[in-house]
Amino acid sequence: MVRYTKEHKQETRERIIATAGRRLKRNGIDGSGVATLMKDAGLTNGSLYAYFPSKDRLVAAAVADQMRAQHEKIAARAAPGRAGLEQIVRWYFSPEQRDNIEDGCPNAALLDEIARSTDPTRQAYTDGVLVLIDDFAARLAPRDPSSARLQALGLLGMLAGTLQLSRALTDRQLADRLLEHSKDLLAFFRESWVGGTGIGFTDTRINLNRADLSGLPPTLVSWGTYEVLAGEDAEFAARVEDAGIDTATVVVPGGQHSYVYGAGRIPETDAAIAQIGAWVREKTKI
Repeated sequence: MVRYTKEHKQETRERIIATAGRRLKRNGIDGSGVATLMKDAGLTNGSLYAYFPSKDRLVAAAVADQMRAQHEKIAARAAPGRAGLEQIVRWYFSPEQRDNIEDGCPNAALLDEIARSTDPTRQAYTDGVLVLIDDFAARLAPRDPSSARLQALGLLGMLAGTLQLSRALTDRQLADRLLEHSKDLLAFFRESWVGGTGIGFTDTRINLNRADLSGLPPTLVSWGTYEVLAGEDAEFAARVEDAGIDTATVVVPGGQHSYVYGAGRIPETDAAIAQIGAWVREKTKI
């Protein structure tokens, strides 16, 4: 009887996980039987149980490996900041990435089945998603990544859903146009808002975080920690300060978008309003 070293067993286990990940993305979780998964790794049917207690455990390990590999492949290699995020989006919406299912995104290939899978598989997927969206969030709001996690999660959902739709369409020309259009989705919305108005993209009326802020008067920026745009608020405050402007910030713990509506009822709101009022009086000499 042949006895294998621990290193050999670990290498075999890793090979099973890697080939299973490719097979699952191509045929689906339900469409990939144990015999096929083992054959892909060059092993017999019963070999599975020498490495995993069940197919479900193999699936969970394969999903975790696919999510890790995806992060290493795209997010970890992209340029820093939003420029890197644009690189990721453009790569993701390439026809090559869409058509190479085995080496492509596990989100688009397996998301619907993962939702119906065992808890270990869903947890493996969730852990991988959190790593990925934390990377996205750090690019969206480098000064306060936690504030951009929901935006990052929404971006991931948009990426996977668009790729799934492009793969499902039988009209190849339409599918390709969808990907090309989606690469410039933000530019499309921007043109819809300001196209033909004569207002430039860097105009302060469009986006203060892209504008030339030099020459502003003393500026106070206030937001609540539960504000959906808290990351942008923090980024703007930092940009104002970096521009050499006299800057103050008032951050309201637990405050939402229109936290001022809590005046007279919420102590934190009252304290913030008093602080803002004192600042305005001091700057205007009223």
